[in-house]
Amino acid sequence: TAKNCHMAVMSTLVRDTLLIRAVGKSIGLLDRQRVKHATEQDGGTRLGPIEADGKPLYDWQSLASVPLSELADLGTAIKLTFDFMWHTSIFFGVIWLFGTIGWIMQVISPKNINWVSVTFVWDVIFVWCFAGFMVWLRRSMKLHEREVQYRNINASDYAIQVDGLPDDATENEIHDYFSKFGEWIVFGSEMKAIESSKLVPFSADTDSYLSYMRHLCVPGNSTGNKNIAKVKPGEYIIFSAEGKVNSVKYWDPFSFEINSEITHSEAKRKLEELLIESIEYRKISDVEVGLFLSGGLDSSLIGKLMKDNSTSKLHGFNIDYEEHFEGYSGEATEAGFASSSLDINLTKEKIQYQDFKNLLNNYSHYQDDLNGDEVGIPLFFLGKAARSKGVTVVQVGEGADELFYGYNHWLRFLKVNRYFKPLLKSQSQVSAFSNHRINLISNIMFGRTSFAGGALGFNLSEINNLVDGGIPTESKSLYHVENRWNDYFSRDDAKLSKWMTLIDLDVRLPELLLMRMDKLVMQSGVETRVPFLDHKLVEFVLTLPESVLLDKKDTKPMLKSIARNHIPNKIVDRSKQGFRAPIGEWIKKDLDYFYESVKIFNEDTNLFKQDRLIKVLNGSDFQKKWYLINLSQWHTSRSNK
Repeated sequence: TAKNCHMAVMSTLVRDTLLIRAVGKSIGLLDRQRVKHATEQDGGTRLGPIEADGKPLYDWQSLASVPLSELADLGTAIKLTFDFMWHTSIFFGVIWLFGTIGWIMQVISPKNINWVSVTFVWDVIFVWCFAGFMVWLRRSMKLHEREVQYRNINASDYAIQVDGLPDDATENEIHDYFSKFGEWIVFGSEMKAIESSKLVPFSADTDSYLSYMRHLCVPGNSTGNKNIAKVKPGEYIIFSAEGKVNSVKYWDPFSFEINSEITHSEAKRKLEELLIESIEYRKISDVEVGLFLSGGLDSSLIGKLMKDNSTSKLHGFNIDYEEHFEGYSGEATEAGFASSSLDINLTKEKIQYQDFKNLLNNYSHYQDDLNGDEVGIPLFFLGKAARSKGVTVVQVGEGADELFYGYNHWLRFLKVNRYFKPLLKSQSQVSAFSNHRINLISNIMFGRTSFAGGALGFNLSEINNLVDGGIPTESKSLYHVENRWNDYFSRDDAKLSKWMTLIDLDVRLPELLLMRMDKLVMQSGVETRVPFLDHKLVEFVLTLPESVLLDKKDTKPMLKSIARNHIPNKIVDRSKQGFRAPIGEWIKKDLDYFYESVKIFNEDTNLFKQDRLIKVLNGSDFQKKWYLINLSQWHTSRSNK
């Protein structure tokens, strides 16, 4: 009997060890090489603390020899280690229990029943059930190995440094998001990575909602979720042992002094050199680099300089709509002319209402952070078009208008300021006038912020009238621009024209234009590179005086002067119409569907006065309606989870 029991124990151990290994290998639970490969593809380990230069202290090969107490990633290392030990103990305990029952029954029962074989069947069923449970557990936890890191606050400081790209201080906003909630510090490159962790609940931040209504984005470090913050552009953050967050600014566009001695010819020569260098630098890749081509000055100039000193074919992409609408005729013709003139292989795509409607169900998830610019919709389809042709890196023209005064309404604004001057300083931040033109003149004459950015949704007076109880007198996010305005115009060298560029570098570009570009295009796995926002080029432009950069009658005089050396005058002199989407025409196709989302949002938040909200929805401004619809769907998609 003793011999039989001994043989049964040995055979069961061998049998179950092989069975567990086979099942584990088949579902990848024990395949260390898979995890190692995924980590190496991400550029190294994320398990250990980082040094000052950003390199990890430990790698996978040396991890086994690292004392567990020295690991910074205790939230993952300790938790998963003990989870594994606990589940393994249960796993083997149940198997051995089955085996013991089999051995006992084999001894005391009739010999015509092979109980060891019966318990083997039980073991097989249990092993596969357990394996299925582990797969379900991993999927339900949704551990984003490449996006989310969990760190318990440890006994020393660890820096989470967000340095974008060393040579791209303002481009490709790698807006790292973070949350210190309860015992957890969670951070990732997108809000949805943190949301998917299930560690941080959603809590609506109405101050951020009001900021979004004004700027179509949320300035500063706030987001639409009170429990999630973002690292501001040009900063990195340090968590202390006590969990306190300290922000350190390493790049600030407001810090550069104007060089009044530089001549126009010197500035032009240096700018051309920097632009060529920037575009060449962004051609470096182990895959094909394409171009988003509108046919306008900025993208055409980039395309021509990409083609110089290159024998390979350049692939360009353009998007248009099946239905044209008032005020926008599309850019397909202009893009076609530019592509034929510059020898660019152009792919044209058209989208229609049904494409937009299909996208809308996931749009709040794709945009990630609050972003009211409807141009994110065609950008999503541009990314798909590039990916369908195997192009995963493209150069784009964002930033040129803000640096070189490419907007006609900027010139009109400066002209108005030559006729109207401040008479006195108002104690109120909010004008009594909702009409945009009267609101602007009132702000100028009473010393309020007259230019809050290149893209505005509702002005402060409109928001104040719409919001139940009015807007708060103090809000770090809502009055972000006012605080910047007061600081800047206390300087002796302050210039209104320079302010316009600086505030758009601070808010509109990183939070709106680059955010929509990065988040929506990256849904197709396509990286966008922005040569006009190379930090060396931006820093040089910020030192140039108004007399060199600005023409009271023409937009982008300096850039046009450079472009005439490279592209046809027909492209240089083309009237600017901007990239738009027929959002109003699309909303009109199903008013009840879109308005219902706004009504549900207001029932949930009680943010707006009902009569004022109905007035906006019954009005003719479909841009404002879209801003409310987008906010409502963003909120509802998170509050319902």
